[in-house]
Amino acid sequence: MTLLHQALSNLIPKAQTERVPTGPASMMAGPLFSGGGIMGEANREQQLGLMASSSWLFAVIDRIATSVAAVEWRLVLTRRDGTEEEIWEHPALDLWARPGPYTTRSELLEAATQYFELLGEIPLLIVSPPGEGLQLQLLRPTRIFPVPSKNGGLEGYIYQVGATRIPLAVEDVIFIRRPNPLNEYRGLGVVQSLLIDLGAERAAAAYVRNFFRNDASPGGVVEVDGTLDDATFLRLRDQWAEGHQGVANAHRVAILEKGHWKDRAFSHREIQFNELRKLGRDLILGAFGMPMSALGITESVNRANAEAGEVLFSRWIIRPRLARIAGEITEGLLPLFPGTDRMRFDFIDPTPADRVQDALEGTSGYIAGVLTLNEARAHFGEAAVQGGDDFKAPATNDQLALEAWRPKKALTTSKHDGPEGLTRRDIERRWHLRM
Repeated sequence: MTLLHQALSNLIPKAQTERVPTGPASMMAGPLFSGGGIMGEANREQQLGLMASSSWLFAVIDRIATSVAAVEWRLVLTRRDGTEEEIWEHPALDLWARPGPYTTRSELLEAATQYFELLGEIPLLIVSPPGEGLQLQLLRPTRIFPVPSKNGGLEGYIYQVGATRIPLAVEDVIFIRRPNPLNEYRGLGVVQSLLIDLGAERAAAAYVRNFFRNDASPGGVVEVDGTLDDATFLRLRDQWAEGHQGVANAHRVAILEKGHWKDRAFSHREIQFNELRKLGRDLILGAFGMPMSALGITESVNRANAEAGEVLFSRWIIRPRLARIAGEITEGLLPLFPGTDRMRFDFIDPTPADRVQDALEGTSGYIAGVLTLNEARAHFGEAAVQGGDDFKAPATNDQLALEAWRPKKALTTSKHDGPEGLTRRDIERRWHLRM
């Protein structure tokens, strides 16, 4: 039994063990053995190793995991009138900041996010060591198994390594998962949708490696009419190696005695393997919804779509994962602390400001008279100014104003141009009055 198993056995109360069935009937019931149960754990273990087998998959998961781990968290109290107040000091905050004696929140979230992307599951065990407070322990998803009840619900979990089985109660496990349409008890990772494509990508990488390591194709062929005796063959081989092998002899003119040189060019199949590797990269990025600019790829990227990619990455990839985690730990962790009925865990939104859109909204809103000057300045991140809280009348379109005031007759410098004409001075005076 490992140290983790010993610790779990010591930390889980005896009463908790009694609440979870451990007999053969409970272990064999329901979908425990179907769709990722004990019998399918070999494949799930292999999925955990895929992150280290593909450079692009590693880059995507690592970028997501480190971004999730870097976000700041807070505890919010919602009053009865709907207003919110941030709680700065609370035991729940201390636990979430330091889930265990040797684990920080950032370390836990980074490892948990790796599990989530690979298998779609984050199992967190709530433990209470004797004489200490509550702690959170991240479990490996391939070692925890749901135990379904007879009525279709969930009776508990089994944590298993080898022949060692530790029963866990439902209320002691915060099981965060992406719903799996084929198994209501397990999660679904993004990587599971890429298994075939990742296999092709690894095969292409292996082919390119073996092409340079094991390929026995010659760079060219020297054809000689007839058959060479051993002495002539060895002499020709040594002369060729001495005169053309090595960097110093590159591009030297070859003189052949009764021989014909045939160059050996690369085939289209070998040249297109680079395109196949790019296709594999694009499939991985597409499955995660990852913009290229988030990984530093500069193909067809300018500053505008790079900034848009940053907003896309934070808004549609990082924020939904944080919201899922926040909701689950609020439901599973906060009830253990008295007086937290109206509290919830929240995070600082990592989505950067869209400055182009903010500038457009601020400018157009102020011109249209919808925003005050200070409200428009806030869109630019500028401080309020005195007198900037009054609404300004909507500005008119200069071109439309000129068309409305355009005289029907040619302008003159005369002050008396008749009842149907307007002088230049009249136009200027009326224009200033309108402004």
